[in-house]
Amino acid sequence: GESLLSLAREELADPQSLADARRLLRAALDQCLDGRELRTREVMIAMRAQAERFGAEIITDDVTAVDLTGPIKTVTDSDGTVHSARTVILAMGAGKLAAKAIHEYLAGK
Repeated sequence: GESLLSLAREELADPQSLADARRLLRAALDQCLDGRELRTREVMIAMRAQAERFGAEIITDDVTAVDLTGPIKTVTDSDGTVHSARTVILAMGAGKLAAKAIHEYLAGK
């Protein structure tokens, strides 16, 4: 019960609550997949390889600032390096976002 209350409060700092939220997400996904296996790591690796084949530069770092106005976008990383491009794709971890989505789904939103 405590893990569900933590999920409802969007407080997943506790390792047990986070582990329980992940198990709940997997159970919800299993229902949607109808027993088919989900191979997210394989999909992520394939998507990354395809992006690189098309010339994407992939930077794995913390972002401290973004400017998405104008034709040239800029992203500043944790070292202060400014990266510029016409197109920027930011991919953040989905831990809290996924937990919130599960909470909203279960609440019927």
